[in-house]
Amino acid sequence: MNIAFISNFQKTYLFSMIAKGLSEMGYGIYWICFQKKYYDFLLENNSKNNILLLNRDVAKVVGEPVGEYKLNELVYNDRALGNERDWGLQFLRNIQCPFVDFVTKAHIRYVFGEMTYAHEILMNRICRDRFSGICDYLHPQSIRIPNGRFTFMDTEFQDTFHPTCININKGDVANYRIPIIAVRPQRVAEVDVEVKKSMSLASKFARIKRMVTEENIDKDSPCLIVDRKQRYVKAVREEINKRQYGKWVRLNIDDVRGKKFFLYPLHMQPEASVDVVGRYYEDQLQIIKNIWRIMPDNYILLVKEHSNAIGNRSYGFYKHCKEYPNIYFINEYTDSHELIDLSEAIFTNSGTIGLEAALKGKPAFVFSHIFYDKLKGVYNTSIDDLKSCVNYFDLLEKKQTENEMKMSVEEYSHYIIASSFPGVVDPPVSSPLFTDETNIRTVVKSFDLFLKNA
Repeated sequence: MNIAFISNFQKTYLFSMIAKGLSEMGYGIYWICFQKKYYDFLLENNSKNNILLLNRDVAKVVGEPVGEYKLNELVYNDRALGNERDWGLQFLRNIQCPFVDFVTKAHIRYVFGEMTYAHEILMNRICRDRFSGICDYLHPQSIRIPNGRFTFMDTEFQDTFHPTCININKGDVANYRIPIIAVRPQRVAEVDVEVKKSMSLASKFARIKRMVTEENIDKDSPCLIVDRKQRYVKAVREEINKRQYGKWVRLNIDDVRGKKFFLYPLHMQPEASVDVVGRYYEDQLQIIKNIWRIMPDNYILLVKEHSNAIGNRSYGFYKHCKEYPNIYFINEYTDSHELIDLSEAIFTNSGTIGLEAALKGKPAFVFSHIFYDKLKGVYNTSIDDLKSCVNYFDLLEKKQTENEMKMSVEEYSHYIIASSFPGVVDPPVSSPLFTDETNIRTVVKSFDLFLKNA
């Protein structure tokens, strides 16, 4: 069986380790690469004929698309192409034929990659349209809770698992506490470590050096903002935003004890969780205002900034929020689990906090269809729902009726463990599991189990 991996920054190294293990088992390995740096890295252990390089040069000639794939939507939500929309549209048009030809000639059965960038989502759409049952595009994704397990998702919205995954590991259920409980996802702790490191003087000087020398800028990459002026303006704006954010008064946990409140944790942006999975609800300021509209008079809305997003949002964002009575910001390092316990309900686009809240028995209103919305207490919510309800209590009553057929915590616990695989597939630099040989062997076995049963 021939399979392909899509290079994606640090994830490339993880995929290369998995690919090496699968190659030793007899699988044919192919690559689709978008950056020269990683192309050169992959050439060390792969034939040139087995790697498709699709960098900025592809957009220099006029290519014909193979279908209609809502390219405007893809460019709009892409963190890099969104800054060069005309060029971005041309790039997405031009990569379609090379991708289809590569998959066809190599007889690739599965493509494994992220679904973060526009080109990754486009390839998923092409596979679902042109290669249904012939070549599937799959996203190895953590199931978030419990830690240390992942599954294969087959849509850009992270709402469904590949059918092969369903109940594939029933025997693993006995190894876990049932029902599962809300724990802090491993990735959240790693982000906090990364943020604290980035605040050091040494890290700041290192960032300045990288910016001046452009040592990490691949001018041929479609995944990066390559225009020097744009990058400088962005960096300066972020530093100004950080200083302004520090001036905002944020409440602490003791300030909200005994108060009735809803919690809305902000997503880092740009980020796939809101720009891809939570698409069409990516305007988080508008979401906050819409939640405020249905709030009872004696309630407050707590907004919690993402610790890794400080600097991404302007002074105007926070100022606009504060123009509405009973909207407050809570310190970004406040323990989320304690906030969930004290809150009336959680609102989120697609964040893990929605799953944590439901596991704790708190209502979680989620503005997207996400894989954990099979769990009771997770209420799929739309703007139309907010428009049509009289107030929050009316919304809750309507959603509880819709929720009756969903899984209990115990049922969901059995389902999520039985439909996932052991192993960590997140690639943060700070994670010791990233290069852990035991983890890599575990993940390779999980991939092999999936492929043999697919």
